[in-house]
Amino acid sequence: MPAILIHLAKDFHSLPDEPEQQTVALKVMLDCNDILMEITNHNGMVMRDQDSWNDFRAHRLADWMTIFEKTGAAHRLEPDAGYRLSVGLKAHGR
Repeated sequence: MPAILIHLAKDFHSLPDEPEQQTVALKVMLDCNDILMEITNHNGMVMRDQDSWNDFRAHRLADWMTIFEKTGAAHRLEPDAGYRLSVGLKAHGR
């Protein structure tokens, strides 16, 4: 998934120009991929039972939300302003 996203971002000129901002964009993409793997229990390789899902929701999901909140706060998202990490991304009238 991250390779596909990087390819599409380049095709649509949606990657930041600065290397530091490209690194942040890659970090967010990789974090999203990691949480997707955890939510789906490695793309469904092993089915979750109710107890494992409850444990995931109570612990790992909360940890991931903290990571995303810290990343957003570090890049000027605020609780009442902003919903998307877009610092350094080019605007294309979208």
